[in-house]
Amino acid sequence: MTSERSLALALLVVSGVLFSALARPAWRVWRIYSGTKRRRQQDARGSAPLPTPETAARLEALIALGFDRAGETYVELPDVGPRFAWQLVHADREIYAVIVPTPRIGALTAIYSAWRDGTWLSTMNPIGETIGTDEGLVVQAVPGAVDAAFDAHQRRSRALRARHGAPRRVESLADILVLDGEYRTRYGGRTLIRRTRRMVVPALLAGLLLVLSLVLLTVTAR
Repeated sequence: MTSERSLALALLVVSGVLFSALARPAWRVWRIYSGTKRRRQQDARGSAPLPTPETAARLEALIALGFDRAGETYVELPDVGPRFAWQLVHADREIYAVIVPTPRIGALTAIYSAWRDGTWLSTMNPIGETIGTDEGLVVQAVPGAVDAAFDAHQRRSRALRARHGAPRRVESLADILVLDGEYRTRYGGRTLIRRTRRMVVPALLAGLLLVLSLVLLTVTAR
């Protein structure tokens, strides 16, 4: 066996192992990302599970900050199934929040305000993306306790109020579902771009390496 053919076989094995490990999760992440604009949350009244301990702790923290529970929702994710979330509305009826259980950190909180001109403010805690665009979407990530995230959201909201007026009113879960649908239509997937790229690009490179190794193996067989 020539050295070129040995190299082709080694590349085939390595690329095959890499592609097998990366392709499925990359495809799942891509399907979640690409369908975000069309996907809609649904009322999960009567079907939501009990909140996890991490979710319950965040619920208590937000209630202490003046939020009221509005209900539970779910969204169907490809290869994942229903993913439940707990929705809350602040007493000022200009801010709402969602808590989503996550395997990595236990639970993630996102705090939202929306304006009638299409401007949106999202504050994620304890991790998340940071986005500031001229198109109307402002996303900030605040680590630490949820009260720090709420304070940061209020400060940013006051700055945006000076330019865009008062945020839209949020009274109930029905209002949250309407706003969520508008957000997804306008900005769905924007906060998933970096994570999707991190998952998809290595899988594509592994697939390309697999193809190249097959070509090299064919050439060296002559």
